[in-house]
Amino acid sequence: FFFPTTAPTAASLQAQHPSFCSVPIHPYPHPHAHPYAHHAMTTSAVTSEEPAPEDWKVQRDEHKAKADAAFRGGAYQTAIDEYSNAIALDPDFIVAYSNRSAAYLKNSEKSKALKDANKIIELDPAFAKGHSRLAAALHALTRYRPAKDAYEKVLELDANNAVAR
Repeated sequence: FFFPTTAPTAASLQAQHPSFCSVPIHPYPHPHAHPYAHHAMTTSAVTSEEPAPEDWKVQRDEHKAKADAAFRGGAYQTAIDEYSNAIALDPDFIVAYSNRSAAYLKNSEKSKALKDANKIIELDPAFAKGHSRLAAALHALTRYRPAKDAYEKVLELDANNAVAR
């Protein structure tokens, strides 16, 4: 066996292993990000390829903008995929869940729309649009009584909501 007489330096390790970094890298782009969201971002800080910590918001908003454009164009599956990408970067992004719920409804995926609506309400029970999404999904599933209750909750939170009236 051969044992080196000196410990390797950061520079020598960097030369042998370009992905080596002597500075600890936070594994996730956002504290609530999906555990596997960092896989695409585990490159070395030494090579300046890793996005800055605040870049997750920029990336999230880019996915949302692409999703919004796809939704307006009637490409509902693309919108769903892009909203899902935004949610992967920020699992507490209520607007993405809300918009994805609407996209699921347009794509005739009623149960998935309901699941997202429930997630919105779980994240923020006072968000009237979340209850509106819940009511729309329940109505699409022909669950009329719970849909009516959800619309009443919308009016309780936002008395001027035209959709719930």
